[in-house]
Amino acid sequence: TNGSAVRPAYLFGRYAITTKNHVEFNQDATFQHLLTMPSADLLRSGGYTHLFIDSTWYNKLSPQAAQTLRTDPLDVIGWAGTPDNFRVLLRVCKPEEGCVPYVPGIMESLAPLKRTFGDAIELTAFRHIVNRNNGTVRLDFDVTPLRPPDRNYRFSLRLTRNSDGQTFSQDGQLDTASPQWQPGQTYSGRGITLTGITPGQYQITMRWYDADSPDLHALTSTDAAHNVIADIPVGSVTVAPPDTAVNSNPFAS
Repeated sequence: TNGSAVRPAYLFGRYAITTKNHVEFNQDATFQHLLTMPSADLLRSGGYTHLFIDSTWYNKLSPQAAQTLRTDPLDVIGWAGTPDNFRVLLRVCKPEEGCVPYVPGIMESLAPLKRTFGDAIELTAFRHIVNRNNGTVRLDFDVTPLRPPDRNYRFSLRLTRNSDGQTFSQDGQLDTASPQWQPGQTYSGRGITLTGITPGQYQITMRWYDADSPDLHALTSTDAAHNVIADIPVGSVTVAPPDTAVNSNPFAS
């Protein structure tokens, strides 16, 4: 009435039914802050569940704000376009989910993460990407040596399902072999892909071990209970059935 069209819409994940609601959003202090400095923490505290961005708004953000978006716990539901003209729909994750957005050519930053493996290797950044259509999980990471490595170290990444302990793992070696690493330099693992992952909630762990030792001797650390561990937690991930993942899109009919 009074010339206002009734158009249901999602504004940063919160439901608005009329143009009157739109005005109320514009007057909300949290909403105004999100327009210039968006963060997952602020979205969660404001009751927002999803974030829709386009290239026009994204390119107006400060470098700090854009970096926050690229590394905060947000999960890409879908995207379209090119680096010059794009749209992205993101879900606001809980911090413990370990989400980080990934859109090729647009959002490719890894989330900072510190994990130490013995006195030899430090993990500095990590990212996981779930393909909602075929049950694959891609893992990317950065490490730096704490001293000149004197062993041929390989990594092992493992997904362990919380409900029954089912595991999926992938071992590998970085393009630059560890004996050639230099302290202070960053070495990257990209596109480590685990396939055939069945639906469930998983813990992600990483191990570094000496590939030339008879017992594949692993670098260790200690957990919160002071237990010595070789498989060190680096995140968690939920793999949903394809139909469930598609229906989680609030814009879907």
